Amino acid sequence: MFQVLQRPLSEIEKESIFTELERVEKKKRFHFIFTIASSILLVVSGFAIFFLLGSEDQLKLVMIAIALIVFYGFSVIWGYFNNKKFFDSTIDEYMQALQNDCAKVYKCYFDDYAAFENKSLDDPAFIFQVEDDLMLFVSGRDFYETDQFPNSDFEISRVAGEDGKVVYNHIECKGIKISPKVVLSDYLKKELRDLKKYPESFKTFQGNLSNLNLQLFN
Repeated sequence: MFQVLQRPLSEIEKESIFTELERVEKKKRFHFIFTIASSILLVVSGFAIFFLLGSEDQLKLVMIAIALIVFYGFSVIWGYFNNKKFFDSTIDEYMQALQNDCAKVYKCYFDDYAAFENKSLDDPAFIFQVEDDLMLFVSGRDFYETDQFPNSDFEISRVAGEDGKVVYNHIECKGIKISPKVVLSDYLKKELRDLKKYPESFKTFQGNLSNLNLQLFN
């Protein structure tokens, strides 16, 4: 059984997203303060070196030191603006998620599934047999194996922000943990990616585990 539902955000989800939003805003403020403090310190250091060691016999050494200070200063400022773009983008994603007030819930019940080996520490990937002739592909860093997952009966709640980027993911396990019926090699995963046939997460496709390889390459 496989269902996809939509509902408003729960209070727990709102609180979790808001907590992450505050954490990113604090990091942004810290980077701003660090950049200002570093810039002031570098300017003071430059003047101190020039006035204290600025004799003619040491002029060349002083100029090299000031050049290094200027280079480091530009690096700090460049790093800040790069980080600021990332922080602003992440804040927008969280704000948009709260504004949309919508969670997508994937309900899945199954008896058998296939799993990739994941020896290369790549994103884990699973293929669940959710109906007699229907399979569900789930992959991503949010789905590493735990003492409960993969589970015969689970719900995944996901909240997306701007551009559909997931900002909240929660797995609720209601059944029992079971072992995979089929284990697929990492080489197969690489081959599917090379052929641009690697499925997107939460994609469903017709077939069953007995002819899985054929279904994946079609």
